[in-house]
Amino acid sequence: MTFRSLLTFYENDTDQNAMNAALFYAAEWQAHLDVLHVVRDVSIDTQELGLGISLAGIEAIEETEEESLNAHANKLFESFIRQAASYNVEAMAGNATPDFSTASARWVMYQSHPEAELVRQSHTHDLLILCAEAQKNADYDLRVVIGQGAKPVMLLPKAYTPTPMTHASILWNNSMEATLAMSLSLPLLQNMQAVQVITDEDKLREDQLQQLLEYLRAHGIEASTEHVDDQGSLGEQLYRKAESFGSHVIVMGAFSKKNFAERLMGGVTQHMVEHSNIPLILAH
Repeated sequence: MTFRSLLTFYENDTDQNAMNAALFYAAEWQAHLDVLHVVRDVSIDTQELGLGISLAGIEAIEETEEESLNAHANKLFESFIRQAASYNVEAMAGNATPDFSTASARWVMYQSHPEAELVRQSHTHDLLILCAEAQKNADYDLRVVIGQGAKPVMLLPKAYTPTPMTHASILWNNSMEATLAMSLSLPLLQNMQAVQVITDEDKLREDQLQQLLEYLRAHGIEASTEHVDDQGSLGEQLYRKAESFGSHVIVMGAFSKKNFAERLMGGVTQHMVEHSNIPLILAH
Protein backbone atom coordinates (compact mmCIF):
# COMPACT_ATOMS: atom_id res chain seq x y z
CA MET A 1 0.00 0.00 0.00
CA THR A 2 1.30 3.46 -0.85
CA PHE A 3 -0.24 6.94 -0.73
CA ARG A 4 -4.02 6.64 -0.53
CA SER A 5 -5.21 10.23 -0.87
CA LEU A 6 -3.72 12.51 -3.54
CA LEU A 7 -4.32 16.14 -4.48
CA THR A 8 -3.49 18.09 -7.62
CA PHE A 9 -4.25 21.62 -8.78
CA TYR A 10 -5.97 22.34 -12.09
CA GLU A 11 -6.25 26.04 -12.85
CA ASN A 12 -5.43 26.17 -16.56
CA ASP A 13 -3.84 24.21 -19.40
CA THR A 14 -0.35 24.52 -17.89
CA ASP A 15 -1.53 22.24 -15.06
CA GLN A 16 -2.46 19.47 -17.51
CA ASN A 17 0.87 17.71 -17.00
CA ALA A 18 0.36 17.48 -13.24
CA MET A 19 -3.23 16.26 -13.56
CA ASN A 20 -2.26 13.55 -16.05
CA ALA A 21 0.53 12.33 -13.76
CA ALA A 22 -1.78 12.45 -10.73
CA LEU A 23 -4.37 10.34 -12.57
CA PHE A 24 -1.65 7.89 -13.62
CA TYR A 25 -0.50 7.42 -10.02
CA ALA A 26 -4.07 7.22 -8.72
CA ALA A 27 -4.49 4.26 -11.08
CA GLU A 28 -1.04 2.82 -10.30
CA TRP A 29 -1.49 3.02 -6.54
CA GLN A 30 -5.27 2.39 -6.49
CA ALA A 31 -5.61 5.69 -4.69
CA HIS A 32 -8.16 8.50 -4.57
CA LEU A 33 -7.31 11.84 -6.22
CA ASP A 34 -8.94 15.20 -5.64
CA VAL A 35 -8.54 17.61 -8.57
CA LEU A 36 -8.73 21.09 -7.07
CA HIS A 37 -9.99 24.06 -9.07
CA VAL A 38 -10.12 27.41 -7.29
CA VAL A 39 -12.44 30.19 -8.50
CA ARG A 40 -11.50 33.66 -7.40
CA ASP A 41 -14.02 36.04 -5.87
CA VAL A 42 -14.85 38.51 -8.67
CA SER A 43 -16.24 41.02 -6.18
CA ILE A 44 -12.68 41.59 -4.96
CA ASP A 45 -11.61 42.43 -8.52
CA THR A 46 -14.42 44.93 -9.01
CA GLN A 47 -13.66 46.60 -5.67
CA GLU A 48 -10.24 47.45 -7.06
CA LEU A 49 -11.75 49.29 -10.04
CA GLY A 50 -12.23 52.33 -7.84
CA LEU A 51 -14.89 55.01 -7.84
CA GLY A 52 -16.74 56.36 -10.85
CA ILE A 53 -18.59 53.16 -11.75
CA SER A 54 -22.25 52.77 -10.88
CA LEU A 55 -23.53 49.84 -8.82
CA ALA A 56 -25.33 48.53 -11.90
CA GLY A 57 -22.09 48.77 -13.87
CA ILE A 58 -20.17 46.85 -11.22
CA GLU A 59 -22.87 44.15 -11.11
CA ALA A 60 -22.72 43.80 -14.91
CA ILE A 61 -18.94 43.43 -14.81
CA GLU A 62 -19.18 40.83 -12.05
CA GLU A 63 -21.83 38.85 -13.94
CA THR A 64 -19.73 38.80 -17.12
CA GLU A 65 -16.63 37.76 -15.21
CA GLU A 66 -18.49 35.01 -13.37
CA GLU A 67 -19.83 33.65 -16.65
CA SER A 68 -16.32 33.59 -18.07
CA LEU A 69 -14.92 31.81 -15.00
CA ASN A 70 -17.73 29.25 -15.02
CA ALA A 71 -17.18 28.54 -18.72
CA HIS A 72 -13.47 28.06 -18.07
CA ALA A 73 -14.19 25.73 -15.14
CA ASN A 74 -16.60 23.68 -17.27
CA LYS A 75 -13.97 23.31 -19.97
CA LEU A 76 -11.43 22.04 -17.45
CA PHE A 77 -14.01 19.72 -15.88
CA GLU A 78 -14.73 18.13 -19.26
CA SER A 79 -10.99 17.66 -19.81
CA PHE A 80 -10.73 16.04 -16.37
CA ILE A 81 -13.54 13.59 -17.21
CA ARG A 82 -11.87 12.58 -20.49
CA GLN A 83 -8.45 12.13 -18.94
CA ALA A 84 -9.79 10.11 -16.00
CA ALA A 85 -11.49 7.73 -18.44
CA SER A 86 -8.24 7.31 -20.37
CA TYR A 87 -6.54 6.09 -17.18
CA ASN A 88 -9.50 3.90 -16.14
CA VAL A 89 -9.98 6.04 -13.06
CA GLU A 90 -13.54 6.48 -11.78
CA ALA A 91 -14.41 10.17 -12.09
CA MET A 92 -16.90 11.88 -9.80
CA ALA A 93 -18.22 15.33 -9.00
CA GLY A 94 -17.48 17.24 -5.83
CA ASN A 95 -20.51 16.05 -3.86
CA ALA A 96 -19.64 12.36 -4.32
CA THR A 97 -17.92 10.29 -1.61
CA PRO A 98 -15.19 7.85 -2.69
CA ASP A 99 -15.14 4.37 -1.17
CA PHE A 100 -11.32 4.07 -1.46
CA SER A 101 -11.56 0.50 -2.75
CA THR A 102 -10.49 1.41 -6.26
CA ALA A 103 -8.79 4.20 -8.20
CA SER A 104 -11.00 7.29 -8.24
CA ALA A 105 -10.79 11.02 -8.89
CA ARG A 106 -13.09 13.80 -7.74
CA TRP A 107 -13.51 17.31 -9.14
CA VAL A 108 -13.59 19.82 -6.26
CA MET A 109 -14.15 23.57 -6.60
CA TYR A 110 -13.77 26.32 -4.01
CA GLN A 111 -14.01 30.09 -4.06
CA SER A 112 -10.76 30.84 -2.31
CA HIS A 113 -7.15 31.79 -2.90
CA PRO A 114 -5.10 28.95 -4.48
CA GLU A 115 -2.25 29.25 -2.00
CA ALA A 116 -4.50 29.17 1.06
CA GLU A 117 -6.63 26.36 -0.34
CA LEU A 118 -3.65 24.16 -1.22
CA VAL A 119 -2.31 24.57 2.31
CA ARG A 120 -5.71 23.79 3.82
CA GLN A 121 -6.25 20.76 1.60
CA SER A 122 -2.80 19.40 2.49
CA HIS A 123 -4.13 18.56 5.96
CA THR A 124 -6.42 15.87 4.55
CA HIS A 125 -4.31 14.42 1.73
CA ASP A 126 -1.16 12.30 1.73
CA LEU A 127 0.58 13.96 -1.21
CA LEU A 128 0.20 17.10 -3.35
CA ILE A 129 1.20 16.69 -7.00
CA LEU A 130 2.19 19.92 -8.74
CA CYS A 131 4.13 20.89 -11.85
CA ALA A 132 7.33 22.93 -11.48
CA GLU A 133 6.76 24.73 -14.79
CA ALA A 134 3.11 25.56 -14.13
CA GLN A 135 3.65 27.05 -10.69
CA LYS A 136 5.83 29.82 -12.14
CA ASN A 137 2.67 31.41 -13.56
CA ALA A 138 0.24 30.22 -10.91
CA ASP A 139 -1.44 32.30 -8.22
CA TYR A 140 0.48 30.60 -5.44
CA ASP A 141 4.01 30.58 -4.05
CA LEU A 142 5.51 27.10 -3.99
CA ARG A 143 7.60 27.96 -0.93
CA VAL A 144 4.47 28.89 1.00
CA VAL A 145 2.65 25.70 -0.02
CA ILE A 146 5.63 23.55 1.01
CA GLY A 147 6.52 25.58 4.09
CA GLN A 148 3.01 25.85 5.52
CA GLY A 149 1.50 22.65 4.13
CA ALA A 150 1.11 19.60 6.33
CA LYS A 151 2.11 17.02 3.71
CA PRO A 152 4.84 16.70 1.08
CA VAL A 153 4.67 18.04 -2.46
CA MET A 154 5.64 15.91 -5.44
CA LEU A 155 7.02 18.46 -7.88
CA LEU A 156 7.09 17.25 -11.48
CA PRO A 157 9.60 18.37 -14.11
CA LYS A 158 8.53 20.00 -17.35
CA ALA A 159 6.91 17.66 -19.91
CA TYR A 160 7.05 14.78 -17.42
CA THR A 161 5.84 11.38 -18.63
CA PRO A 162 4.62 9.38 -15.62
CA THR A 163 6.13 5.94 -15.11
CA PRO A 164 5.90 3.29 -12.38
CA MET A 165 8.24 4.15 -9.53
CA THR A 166 10.66 1.39 -8.51
CA HIS A 167 13.85 3.29 -7.53
CA ALA A 168 14.13 6.19 -5.08
CA SER A 169 16.91 8.40 -3.72
CA ILE A 170 16.78 10.09 -0.31
CA LEU A 171 18.93 13.20 0.13
CA TRP A 172 19.90 13.03 3.78
CA ASN A 173 21.61 15.48 6.14
CA ASN A 174 19.87 14.60 9.42
CA SER A 175 17.86 17.86 9.35
CA MET A 176 14.26 18.23 10.44
CA GLU A 177 13.24 18.93 6.83
CA ALA A 178 14.92 15.80 5.43
CA THR A 179 13.48 13.74 8.29
CA LEU A 180 9.97 14.98 7.59
CA ALA A 181 10.24 14.33 3.84
CA MET A 182 11.56 10.81 4.42
CA SER A 183 9.04 9.93 7.15
CA LEU A 184 6.04 11.15 5.18
CA SER A 185 7.28 9.23 2.12
CA LEU A 186 7.55 5.86 3.89
CA PRO A 187 4.38 4.46 2.24
CA LEU A 188 5.98 5.04 -1.16
CA LEU A 189 9.49 3.96 -0.17
CA GLN A 190 8.16 0.67 1.20
CA ASN A 191 6.98 -0.25 -2.30
CA MET A 192 10.30 0.50 -4.02
CA GLN A 193 12.52 -2.21 -5.46
CA ALA A 194 15.62 -0.19 -4.53
CA VAL A 195 16.27 2.80 -2.26
CA GLN A 196 19.45 4.85 -2.05
CA VAL A 197 20.52 7.32 0.65
CA ILE A 198 22.81 10.10 -0.60
CA THR A 199 24.82 12.05 1.99
CA ASP A 200 27.79 14.34 2.38
CA GLU A 201 30.29 11.97 4.02
CA ASP A 202 32.29 14.77 5.65
CA LYS A 203 29.27 16.38 7.28
CA LEU A 204 27.40 13.37 8.67
CA ARG A 205 28.60 11.16 11.49
CA GLU A 206 28.74 7.46 10.67
CA ASP A 207 26.48 6.56 13.60
CA GLN A 208 23.81 8.97 12.30
CA LEU A 209 23.84 7.24 8.93
CA GLN A 210 23.65 3.82 10.53
CA GLN A 211 20.70 4.91 12.66
CA LEU A 212 18.90 6.07 9.54
CA LEU A 213 19.52 2.74 7.78
CA GLU A 214 18.22 0.92 10.86
CA TYR A 215 15.13 3.12 10.91
CA LEU A 216 14.43 2.35 7.26
CA ARG A 217 15.03 -1.36 7.88
CA ALA A 218 12.50 -1.26 10.73
CA HIS A 219 9.97 -0.17 8.12
CA GLY A 220 10.91 -2.91 5.68
CA ILE A 221 13.24 -0.79 3.53
CA GLU A 222 16.77 -1.97 2.71
CA ALA A 223 18.75 1.02 1.48
CA SER A 224 22.19 1.43 -0.02
CA THR A 225 24.34 4.52 0.58
CA GLU A 226 26.20 6.94 -1.64
CA HIS A 227 28.36 9.93 -0.75
CA VAL A 228 29.24 13.18 -2.48
CA ASP A 229 32.44 15.20 -2.06
CA ASP A 230 33.21 18.92 -2.09
CA GLN A 231 34.18 19.03 -5.76
CA GLY A 232 31.93 21.16 -7.95
CA SER A 233 28.27 22.01 -7.56
CA LEU A 234 26.68 20.14 -4.67
CA GLY A 235 23.26 20.22 -6.30
CA GLU A 236 24.67 18.79 -9.53
CA GLN A 237 26.53 16.03 -7.66
CA LEU A 238 23.43 15.00 -5.73
CA TYR A 239 21.34 14.95 -8.87
CA ARG A 240 23.88 12.90 -10.85
CA LYS A 241 24.07 10.33 -8.05
CA ALA A 242 20.29 9.94 -8.14
CA GLU A 243 20.24 9.83 -11.92
CA SER A 244 22.97 7.15 -12.05
CA PHE A 245 20.96 5.06 -9.57
CA GLY A 246 18.02 5.13 -11.97
CA SER A 247 15.80 6.95 -9.49
CA HIS A 248 12.21 7.63 -10.42
CA VAL A 249 11.82 10.03 -7.49
CA ILE A 250 14.06 12.08 -5.18
CA VAL A 251 12.96 12.59 -1.57
CA MET A 252 14.42 15.67 0.10
CA GLY A 253 13.89 18.40 2.65
CA ALA A 254 13.25 21.87 1.29
CA PHE A 255 14.40 25.42 2.03
CA SER A 256 16.23 24.66 5.27
CA LYS A 257 17.95 27.53 7.09
CA LYS A 258 20.49 25.78 9.29
CA ASN A 259 24.23 25.57 8.70
CA PHE A 260 24.97 22.59 6.45
CA ALA A 261 21.26 22.09 5.94
CA GLU A 262 21.15 25.52 4.31
CA ARG A 263 23.92 24.45 1.95
CA LEU A 264 22.30 21.13 1.13
CA MET A 265 18.61 21.98 1.09
CA GLY A 266 18.53 25.71 0.40
CA GLY A 267 20.48 26.25 -2.80
CA VAL A 268 20.13 22.58 -3.65
CA THR A 269 16.34 22.83 -3.52
CA GLN A 270 16.42 25.61 -6.06
CA HIS A 271 18.89 23.70 -8.24
CA MET A 272 16.68 20.61 -8.18
CA VAL A 273 13.50 22.55 -8.91
CA GLU A 274 15.13 24.24 -11.89
CA HIS A 275 17.18 21.37 -13.34
CA SER A 276 15.87 17.98 -12.21
CA ASN A 277 14.22 15.72 -14.78
CA ILE A 278 13.24 13.43 -11.89
CA PRO A 279 10.16 14.17 -9.73
CA LEU A 280 10.97 15.62 -6.30
CA ILE A 281 9.12 14.90 -3.09
CA LEU A 282 9.65 17.99 -0.95
CA ALA A 283 8.75 18.74 2.66
CA HIS A 284 9.68 21.47 5.13
